[in-house]
Amino acid sequence: MFRLFMVYFLMVSFLFSLASVGMAENNYVVVPAQKSFVPAESRLKDLALKAEKQRTESAMYDIGGGALFAGLGSAWSGYGSNYSGVYYALGGGMLIMGIKNFMYPTKLEQQYLDVKKMSGISIEERGSREAAAEGALKNGAMDATQGRMVSAGLVGIGGTALLLGSSPLAGSLLVAAAATSYFIKSDTEKVYEEYLVDKEDFIRSQNTANVSVVTTMEAR
Repeated sequence: MFRLFMVYFLMVSFLFSLASVGMAENNYVVVPAQKSFVPAESRLKDLALKAEKQRTESAMYDIGGGALFAGLGSAWSGYGSNYSGVYYALGGGMLIMGIKNFMYPTKLEQQYLDVKKMSGISIEERGSREAAAEGALKNGAMDATQGRMVSAGLVGIGGTALLLGSSPLAGSLLVAAAATSYFIKSDTEKVYEEYLVDKEDFIRSQNTANVSVVTTMEAR
């Protein structure tokens, strides 16, 4: 008898638990899954660090090459060769370019430094800082696009002239290089385009979440 009573008690408890779970599900707020949003300042920081690394490596190559050409010029001058002046000129030019690249940051790096100097204590200040970072990304992408178009145009014109003139092989190579420069976007352009897409998706997901919360509250 006691065993039968315990079986009935467990069955009733199980049914009550199912009913409570069903009622609790009506109070849940369904929020769609959101992809983590990377702010403009973080993206600008990554681009600035990459630009700094490339600038430093380029400066080291220029300084090393300049020292090498200067050494060759000194070696040739011992033999009274006329090529020593050419080596000195190349070495000096590369040294100057290397030192310049090493000392002066690029525009993208400077813009990130300007953003870092901005205060971000209050919500308004953080918003202004993020807006400045977004503007820096936009300007960097526009500069990169303009430089890519100009470079592709100049190289394409030169390649076409050689293709139709005295050197078809060199001309075809230059035309191919111009086409590559025209169609392949820079990292700055890609990052800014990805930022715009992610920002739009994030805003849409936030609006969807807000609508879900409001609808649930109205249903109550």
